[in-house]
Amino acid sequence: MNSRSVAKLGVRAALGILGLTAFSSAQNGVGEQPPAPPPAPAASASPAASPAAPPLLTQAPSRGGPPPPAALSVAVSGRRAPTSDAPSGRASDRPLPQAPTEQQLAALRILSEESELYQQAASDYQKVLTVVVRHHFQERRRRIISGLDRAVESEQKKLTEWRAEAIRRLERFVGIYSGPNAHSESTPDAMYRLAALYEERARADVDAELGEALKPAIGLYREIIAQFPAY
Repeated sequence: MNSRSVAKLGVRAALGILGLTAFSSAQNGVGEQPPAPPPAPAASASPAASPAAPPLLTQAPSRGGPPPPAALSVAVSGRRAPTSDAPSGRASDRPLPQAPTEQQLAALRILSEESELYQQAASDYQKVLTVVVRHHFQERRRRIISGLDRAVESEQKKLTEWRAEAIRRLERFVGIYSGPNAHSESTPDAMYRLAALYEERARADVDAELGEALKPAIGLYREIIAQFPAY
């Protein structure tokens, strides 16, 4: 017998032992019943924790019958019915205002008189304030205008002095550079400037007659045209 035959015999012996063990276990368990499940609770028993449901209104009250009680209304709507102590909100339930007393009327008259006096005093104060502001404005305006007049007068005085000085210098220049010493450009230019100063002086003098005051300027313009026609 070789080694392969020995191995096969060993496997068959092991399978036989396992089969005998399983058969003996089955024989020992015959006749035993599984334990019965615990009995279910009765359907009539209700849990203690669940609250009782409120009764429902199954039938509406008749049109002429009495209204449902407050407890039934609470059960149906889930809200408490208003009691008679709560205010109804109607105008007829509100208390009427009381008539004012003599003291209140007297206080009202005093307050009205004081209000009129206050308004009159405020109006008078506004008028006085307007007069004061206007007076200060006019006084300031007068001072400013007076200062400007003095400045203008001073400038006018200086202008008169400077014009007189320019006239003297131009007259001296024209007296020296005239005739055979005349220059073709400088002499007529000086004469023209001198004539313009004569005209300005005549127009600035409001007391003198304008026609007589303009004669020196007109005569000098004519000499320029006659002696220097190309100028």
